[in-house]
Amino acid sequence: MTKVRLAVITALLTSVWSAAAVAQTAQPAPTFVTGSDTHDFQIRCQQNGKLTMGIFNRNNTSDYQVARYISYIQLGNGKYGLDFMRGFTSATEHEVYFPANDESCEVTQR
Repeated sequence: MTKVRLAVITALLTSVWSAAAVAQTAQPAPTFVTGSDTHDFQIRCQQNGKLTMGIFNRNNTSDYQVARYISYIQLGNGKYGLDFMRGFTSATEHEVYFPANDESCEVTQR
């Protein structure tokens, strides 16, 4: 009887510990930018007033003019990533961008 009880208690403790570990490491789901699946968007990231990354109309043949399917990925401790598709006239290239802690990014519909 004691062996059975010990086995059950061990199994319960292992189960609770595993669930707690998963809960602590689980990241929130990405936040989708509403409308970025049907409209063109632009992204401008700045650090100390200087453009560090940009997807916007450049009046040339750059593949960094159109952004679509944009999601924010929360990484914790105030950090995040931007997951999006980009391109010249249509968004066909996948990209993920991780801004620095002191860098800000603005996402707007074109």
